Amino acid sequence: MEWRGDALQIYFAHMKNDQALRIFWACNDFDGTDLLFPGNNQYERFQKSLQRILTQQDVAAELSRQRLKATELGTHSMRKGAATFCSSGSTVCPSSTAVHLRAGWSLGGVQNTYLRYEAAGDKHVGRTVAGLPTESSQFSILAPHFEDHEEWVKTGVKLMFPGIPERLEFVAEYC
Repeated sequence: MEWRGDALQIYFAHMKNDQALRIFWACNDFDGTDLLFPGNNQYERFQKSLQRILTQQDVAAELSRQRLKATELGTHSMRKGAATFCSSGSTVCPSSTAVHLRAGWSLGGVQNTYLRYEAAGDKHVGRTVAGLPTESSQFSILAPHFEDHEEWVKTGVKLMFPGIPERLEFVAEYC
């Protein structure tokens, strides 16, 4: 994990993007292992949580109204939906390579050899999925940067995320 430019980059063997990192960190303790998330099978844990939500009475009623079954929805549905959103509805969509890589999908064969990750494309995908207006100057707006308030920021990070591993403190400044 590192901060590059105006974006947090997290490298996983399988890309799973948590879009509520600050909320997660604010609500959970750090266990001293320096792992971003506890446990060892995040996919299974997320799948179980998703299925629990999909079987709640009000959610199940809405799924039924839309003629869907909880078993028809899975973690892939979210990535597919985000990729579809990124790839359509605009003439300034991110490249298909950037979208596929962000979704954690293989490009296959020769494409895996010649088409590679690039931070600019990844940022474009992230900003598009976040719903920033692509045709507006706000699309390229930077995250907050604090000047001359280093002690205030450090104090805020310690108050908000007690026990955060030292190597994650800079990341927490942007949460």
